[in-house]
Amino acid sequence: MIEKTPLIARRVRRIQGSFAAIEHRFLRAGFWAALNHHELLLYLFLVLLAVSVDEYAARAGLIDQD
Repeated sequence: MIEKTPLIARRVRRIQGSFAAIEHRFLRAGFWAALNHHELLLYLFLVLLAVSVDEYAARAGLIDQD
């Protein structure tokens, strides 16, 4: 196996804590339990939409660079 090392070690990004499409605070603080079925579906739909729009914008930015 090839052993890889970064060219500039101080530029390696590290994620502090954790991340997810659904925030942990939403689950831990009890907001999830407080919503009804339709509110949960709307929330999940909006989260998925935001993620897809963000990915589209990132791809469009890369295409513009070329």
